[in-house]
Amino acid sequence: MKKPIIGITPDFETKDNRDRYYLNNAYSRAILQAGGIPLILTQQTQPEDYREAVSLIDGLLLTGGNDHNPSIYQEEKHEKTQVMHEIRQDYELNYFREALQKKIPVLGICLGCQTINVGLGGRLIQDIPSQVESTIIHSQKETRNTLTHKVFIDKPSRLYQILGKDEIQTNSFHHQAVRQPGKGLVISAKAEDGVIESVEADDNRFILGIQWHPEELQEHEGHSLLFRAFVREAGK
Repeated sequence: MKKPIIGITPDFETKDNRDRYYLNNAYSRAILQAGGIPLILTQQTQPEDYREAVSLIDGLLLTGGNDHNPSIYQEEKHEKTQVMHEIRQDYELNYFREALQKKIPVLGICLGCQTINVGLGGRLIQDIPSQVESTIIHSQKETRNTLTHKVFIDKPSRLYQILGKDEIQTNSFHHQAVRQPGKGLVISAKAEDGVIESVEADDNRFILGIQWHPEELQEHEGHSLLFRAFVREAGK
């Protein structure tokens, strides 16, 4: 049986006069453990090239990173917003749009959740600590595989169907979050303070965004199920 190929968006930076793509290995390792083949995606030079690249993959994994330029959702930049490199901004949204056209499964993690949302016309909280009253630390100082707060999951959701539970302990490394879901998205999980932790398609498409980092929690019960479900859907 052919293994599904999962395209993964890396991060991008310009440093010491060099352009560099980079990716935490935890993403590709989680895809491998779930039975998929990870394939790192890069910027293309022509719009049709994104279409061609997406034709080679069976699912799209949108990863974490810095913040989207808020001009995308018609807002001024908050003083705490750390805008990603414009090259990543370009390929992140182009790959997502082509994945929608091809109707392949999309899993967005942290920034990837926000990419799904703004890509569908939604808006973001630009800085949780200064814009939300909460005792929860959403950008933890503990190690990446440490569980720090609960997420509460809506029972009718795809996320609930995957995890089989209505709450889960997660890690947390974000200062932005979904404020207004984009077109065709519904909220499927929240933290105790009401911050949105997951959005998903309101129909049977596998479009799922989550704010925590399950790729770092593969040894904890439940989190590997997200990647298994994603890879399984990509293999259909």
